[in-house]
Amino acid sequence: MLAAYARGRRTDVMGGLGFTDFLVRVFSNDVAPLRHARGLACWRWKPCRR
Repeated sequence: MLAAYARGRRTDVMGGLGFTDFLVRVFSNDVAPLRHARGLACWRWKPCRR
């Protein structure tokens, strides 16, 4: 019973780690299209406007 729970949690934990890694890679990448998309997203968010 505990082994089945541990297998289920491992899948959940690995999914969370994968998603977090994806976010870090996308937002730390300096490729021009991604930089532009981040700029547009920030522009839509009022506190970022200058």
